[in-house]
Amino acid sequence: MVRKFLPTNVPTVGRAWLERALDGAAQLLLHEVDALGGHWAELAERFAVARKARGLGELVSQQVDLFPETRARLALNQRERRALLHGWLTDLRNVPRQAA
Repeated sequence: MVRKFLPTNVPTVGRAWLERALDGAAQLLLHEVDALGGHWAELAERFAVARKARGLGELVSQQVDLFPETRARLALNQRERRALLHGWLTDLRNVPRQAA
């Protein structure tokens, strides 16, 4: 993914490690952008529900009803983030020490 942006004068072993490091960082960044999109979508949903509420009691009740969905989304994002980080670190540890 980042291979075309790397300088050509980097040694082969260093280049392989750098490619994997940048690829992992890019994957993590894309995940975080996607998670942020989920936060914005949920915020829009909460505002839509709040606009439809006819009173304070209904507003609080409807907002509380959204908590399980929020918690599930946050837990899923955290699991995905941990899996990405684990995979990234594993890739970095497994870079060959000698040039192929």
